[in-house]
Amino acid sequence: MDYRLMTARFPRLGRLLENASGRLPGPPESRARRSVHVLEVGGRGGVFQHALAVAQQLAASGTPVVIHTANDCEIEQDGIDYCFCFSWFRGKRLRSLRIALSFILRTLPHIAAKTRGIVRVQGTFKAPLTLLMLVVLRLSRRSAFFSPHNLFSRSDNRFESKAISWATRVASLVVVYNTSDAAKLSASNVANISIPLEMFTPPIDAPTLRRWADIIGDNGFTVASIGQIRADKNIGLLIEACQTAGVRLVVMGPDAGGADAILHEHSFSAADVLWLEGYHDLKDLAAVTAVSDCVALPYSLSSQSAAASLAKAYRTTVLAYSTGGLVEQADELVDSLDVETWSTAISKLSRQSAKQSVIPSDGIAPIIGPVPSKLRHSIRLFWNA
Repeated sequence: MDYRLMTARFPRLGRLLENASGRLPGPPESRARRSVHVLEVGGRGGVFQHALAVAQQLAASGTPVVIHTANDCEIEQDGIDYCFCFSWFRGKRLRSLRIALSFILRTLPHIAAKTRGIVRVQGTFKAPLTLLMLVVLRLSRRSAFFSPHNLFSRSDNRFESKAISWATRVASLVVVYNTSDAAKLSASNVANISIPLEMFTPPIDAPTLRRWADIIGDNGFTVASIGQIRADKNIGLLIEACQTAGVRLVVMGPDAGGADAILHEHSFSAADVLWLEGYHDLKDLAAVTAVSDCVALPYSLSSQSAAASLAKAYRTTVLAYSTGGLVEQADELVDSLDVETWSTAISKLSRQSAKQSVIPSDGIAPIIGPVPSKLRHSIRLFWNA
């Protein structure tokens, strides 16, 4: 008997099946419609790690999910289906042109033609190309969720900011991670939901934890700055504040335009700074987060922080400037961006909440949480539309 006829004839059975699994089972065509495709072409960093966390949650709930990403993505997790439909052409000539043409001529037609169900576009990639993807999906009458992560342009590019704004209006639903962004979108009559920013959090074995604890050293209280080294993160301020407070600072992540100025302006001979510039595996970033006492975020402007979400997963205190969504992520807030105020906050924290130095013999294994209720409800609404 066809499942639609069966559930129509026995409605209680249909309700029981739906309550048990979160979705009705069905033939392949129905399963394709009731699927989620997550498009995140970066393949590295916080946006990709969040996309992976979303895919994990959906897969654990029994929802068919595919991540469409770069062919050199940093993590291939068991239990998740991947589609490597994008390339960064690393080390190739005319790289920027190749990337744009590949996205337009390969990735975009592939997503438009080969996916069914809901397509969730994660991050802005290149804002005009992201807008183009959403326009094509909507013209083909697809349900397109858009998660921009920032409603502003980091480079302060007006055209990029406009493209992000237009993309939020084109999308079927915008997914944000703080109430401030949600309020801005609602004021512009843009359909949106706000959910917690959760990250893929790998288990960390005890030897890895011990190795990084030894590298950092047992020099008392340790503050960490994790992720891209950028001017808007005010790492120079953090160096001076930690020096004044007499604590160690670990700076770990790839340069995104801020490293040269910091190295030119600050002498590490007078400060206790462990400078770990460069790309690091997520497992190592997570280990340093876990063995540090505090993750500090003196960001000038931010919607939310992947480093804060990572810190929460490994029970490390988050100290942040009170801007944007950081207000909702932080354990302790600092109300200004001057060295004295930050030094005072760090000193106070160092007296209150130093971590125990004992490394768990079985390591650390964060638990995968459920799909956020707002997201789960929204997915069902669009499936049933």
